[in-house]
Amino acid sequence: MIKRIMQNEKCEVLITFMYEEINRFIADSRLWGSLNETFGTDKWQQTIQMGDSHLREIFLHGVYKERLEQDANIKFVQSFKMTNKINKTDYFLFFGTNNILGLKKMREAMWKIDKSGAFQFSDATYNPSQPMLFQIEPNFYQLKKIVLESFKNKSASVEELENFILTRTPFRETHYKKQILAPMEREGEISVKRPGHKRKKGTFPRECIIGFL
Repeated sequence: MIKRIMQNEKCEVLITFMYEEINRFIADSRLWGSLNETFGTDKWQQTIQMGDSHLREIFLHGVYKERLEQDANIKFVQSFKMTNKINKTDYFLFFGTNNILGLKKMREAMWKIDKSGAFQFSDATYNPSQPMLFQIEPNFYQLKKIVLESFKNKSASVEELENFILTRTPFRETHYKKQILAPMEREGEISVKRPGHKRKKGTFPRECIIGFL
């Protein structure tokens, strides 16, 4: 069903994955047929004997995400975790799109809700009347580390770098120019070329080529 929907390049899906109920009844063999249908595989059964609930959650999340990517041919899959009033995982929202603009818009919405980039919301800690003492912001050091691990001693266009950040990391396309590239240029950690054009230092138009030293 989802695969057929996603054949239309303009279609997107938002799926509620009821983790708490699945986890609670996962050992009930009467439900295994339904779970096989839900996951599109019996790979989930590997979690039945898992004693570590955190590992079980990671594994089930990974299996479902993998099925959306491989069976439904969804290019970009993003999830958001919802926890209940006792701070236990209730369900995941899975968003799927084959359009890079759709991914940008969903990533923007998720960062507005969770500015830490963990992509989760908790009923246990949510209090709209309580001001925050410290402003949460993305971990730009982590993003820099990810970028360097992939591009060290290589060159990439700004467009290539932006696509990498969007599709291979949890960060947004607005998180890397002023926050990562500009400081690296000041410290001499990158070279920047803009063929055929002048460029103001600290700015990175799309035609720029970034060399990671």
